[in-house]
Amino acid sequence: MAVDTLQLSPENLDEGYELQWPEAGIRLNTQNLSRVYAKEKSRLGAGTIECDFTDSPNSFSVIWIPEYFNQKAYNLVTEAYASNLLSDMKLRAVRDADCIKLNICPCCRVRRERIRNDTANHPVSIILQGLTGTEIIPEFRIASDHVDMLCAWLIREIRIWQGEVTCVGDHHVLRVDVAMIHTIQICKMMKRGVECSVLRCYHSLGGVIFEMSIACAKHSNLWHEICAAAEFGYHTCGGDSSQMGNED
Repeated sequence: MAVDTLQLSPENLDEGYELQWPEAGIRLNTQNLSRVYAKEKSRLGAGTIECDFTDSPNSFSVIWIPEYFNQKAYNLVTEAYASNLLSDMKLRAVRDADCIKLNICPCCRVRRERIRNDTANHPVSIILQGLTGTEIIPEFRIASDHVDMLCAWLIREIRIWQGEVTCVGDHHVLRVDVAMIHTIQICKMMKRGVECSVLRCYHSLGGVIFEMSIACAKHSNLWHEICAAAEFGYHTCGGDSSQMGNED
C-alpha cells in the first residue's frame, strides 16, 4: 500500500522504537530494522530509501515524487541513515537470500496459475471492482510486527494484470497479489461505534495479507455470496460461519 503525501514528519511519541506519521496513517516499529538502503532512482525516477526488517526484506520504502525531489536533502538523509547505495538489480540479489522460500504443494501451485490466468473473476477482484466509482469509502489496513498502515479512500480505478489487482485512489494505491490469498474471512464487527463489514485475506502461512472494512453491515452478506460462487475453491466453512477458505 502506498500513500502520496507532500509532508512526512515522523513523531516518536513514547521515545521508544515506534515512529508515527499520522497524516499518512503509518506506524513503524524500528526495533527489528536490519538494514536501510538508498537507491538513486525508483520506478518514478527519483531517489528512494528502502528498509529491510528481520525476516521481512523490502517492507517499507520512502519514494520521492520527482517534481518535489530535493537532491541535497536526499543526500543528507542517505548519509545519515542508509548503509549502502545500490542499484535495483544489486538490491534484489542481496534480498533474494533473505526471502522466505514457500514450499507450495502441487495443488496450490496449479490453483495459483488458474488465478493468474483469470484474475478478474477472483472473488476479491469482484468485490473491489464493485466498489469502484461508488461513494463508498473502504478502509484498508496492512499490519505486521514492524509496519501498520491504516488508510481510507474512494477507489477511482481498478487495474488487473496476471494475478495482481491494483486499487487506485486520488492519493493512495493498494496492490494485491490475489494468487497468494489462501483464505478469506468475512465478518461483522463494531469499529469506533459503527457496525462494519470486514474482509480479511490470509496467505498460506496464516498471516493477514490485508484487511478491508466498510461502515455498513450489509456488505458482508454480498461478499459471502461472491466467495461462494467463485470457481477458485473458496467455500463457506461450518454452515453459517463467517470463515471463508479454500479447499486443497
